Amino acid sequence: ALFHANGATAEELVEVTRQAQHRLITQRYLHADGSLRAIELTDDSCNLYVRHQSKELDAETTALLDVHLDALEATVAKLRLHRQFPILTVPKNIRRTVKIVTRKTMPRLIVLSTSEVDPAIPVEIVDRV
Repeated sequence: ALFHANGATAEELVEVTRQAQHRLITQRYLHADGSLRAIELTDDSCNLYVRHQSKELDAETTALLDVHLDALEATVAKLRLHRQFPILTVPKNIRRTVKIVTRKTMPRLIVLSTSEVDPAIPVEIVDRV
């Protein structure tokens, strides 16, 4: 990983830049009523990604992650049938990991950290996975 003068990695700098662009990023995905419709991760799902990120992938974690990904794919498919953007909001510390894990099976899934969402925009949670 590249390190910069302040000690941040390139990945950390990308996340900071994305947070600074929250208004611009959010505007791209607004629904006609001005709200952002998103899928939200449950605490248990977040913990699976934290374990994946830290390489704690035992057989149970892998199986649970597979079940979670199947549920997420089903939710994304429902949204696409209704011509909605499949947007997933996640904590900023796992955004990159979630994007990497979902990229292969759900390449059009939009993964936003909660800190990238403009706080002035109402968020409608359409499902929790």
